Amino acid sequence: MIQRKTIGHVTDLHLGEDYPKSLGVDSVSNWNRILEDIRSRQIEELVFGGDIGTNDDLPWFFDSLGNLQSGLDLVLGNHDYYSAVEDFLPTQGSVPGKHCYTFYDNAFQYYFLDTSSEVIEADQLDWMTRVSKANLPVILFIHHPVLPIPTPIDQKHPLLEREKLHRLLLDMERPVTIFCGHYHMDDDRTDTNIRQIVTPAASYQVEKEVEEIATHGQWFGYRLITIEESISTEVVTFHKR
Repeated sequence: MIQRKTIGHVTDLHLGEDYPKSLGVDSVSNWNRILEDIRSRQIEELVFGGDIGTNDDLPWFFDSLGNLQSGLDLVLGNHDYYSAVEDFLPTQGSVPGKHCYTFYDNAFQYYFLDTSSEVIEADQLDWMTRVSKANLPVILFIHHPVLPIPTPIDQKHPLLEREKLHRLLLDMERPVTIFCGHYHMDDDRTDTNIRQIVTPAASYQVEKEVEEIATHGQWFGYRLITIEESISTEVVTFHKR
């Protein structure tokens, strides 16, 4: 029997950074509204998907979590630095210098990968293979998308060497669900046994069906992930005040 649970997936907050401010984004206000919504839904598990913000904002970010810290999982993005975040991390990584780890229950194996270097290195791929539980479907949290998306930002800022991770996931020959961010948009696509779901940003959004990268700060959001016998998901959005 699988116990039902709901996870909040929040990504790309970019606290204190200049670019969101240039779009009129108040990342602190956005984060407080998201936290208020998560708490109102009595969600106890939170996955932060990377790109917290500047190093100076890290103490405030982790302090703002309050009792949600006990249910926090976190992956690092390309705006995060392992050396800066290390002392705040709730779980120690399984590869030296990388915040990657795994756990499993009777229904799924959960992987959390570190792509702060913007490349997926061989040491993380080797570790994934060693700890793989062949009988369990996979839920993978990672900052960068693994499957290509036909949008300009995917052409300019993809995860380097992602085809190696793509192949590893295909070779698992069991259901794999990826939750990621980085592209500041909502997207859902599949390839064979892999389903990839991109969560919109908690700061500003990037338009998907355009010829050049275009951004706006009119709305922000996060994702609810409900896990039972299957995985269901929905995006919670907030409009700029």
